[in-house]
Amino acid sequence: MKKQLIAKLLVLGMVLAMLPVAAMAANTGAANSNETYANDVYDFGFVFDDTVSTPAETPEEPEEPEEPEVTLPDVSAPVEVEETVSAEDAANLVKAAVEADVEVLTVTVETKVAMPATALADLADAGKGYAVTTSAATVTVSSEALAAIVKDAETVEISAEANEDGTVSIAVLADGKAIEDIPGGLDVVIPVTIEADAIGKVVLVKADGTEVELEYEVVDGQLKVNVTATGSIRVDKK
Repeated sequence: MKKQLIAKLLVLGMVLAMLPVAAMAANTGAANSNETYANDVYDFGFVFDDTVSTPAETPEEPEEPEEPEVTLPDVSAPVEVEETVSAEDAANLVKAAVEADVEVLTVTVETKVAMPATALADLADAGKGYAVTTSAATVTVSSEALAAIVKDAETVEISAEANEDGTVSIAVLADGKAIEDIPGGLDVVIPVTIEADAIGKVVLVKADGTEVELEYEVVDGQLKVNVTATGSIRVDKK
């Protein structure tokens, strides 16, 4: 009986001696387990975007380019121009004439000048006349005559040129074609040295050779006539 009691006590002692070791193993397992859980990464299928979104900026409207300032010519006196006037220059001349309220837009050139018909039409619509001055003569077209000349034309050319025989050629061309019937005619002023009482007659010689006698007057060395067609003006002495 005593031996059985001693054996039981020995077994109990061994069990009690093993308890701290088991506890430590359990704690170590738990710690390892927790560390494993902490280090594990789990994919739940969600994507988190930590980018901060900002509202899209509205693009600024492009600034319209400013129109360049145009200095209009002074049309209170005759304006010197090239033989061919561009559409832009012609428009500025007409605009200046309208704003300055001149009765006649006068340009100076060596012998002839071509002007866009659209600009001259605008001039006629404004009730303004048009004059071309050369060293040989000044040719003035009324607004009424101008409206008829520019009709259905793109370019109108007016010329005044002195010839070797003493005549002065006056021409009005619409798209290169001579105008033979000008409503109201052209007022032509020609510098002359002859006295009025020495003149026998003044005639217009047309392109076909036909001669038309003209009424005239001479004032301060200026011979003034009116012609209704393209041709050459001749002064006959008495």
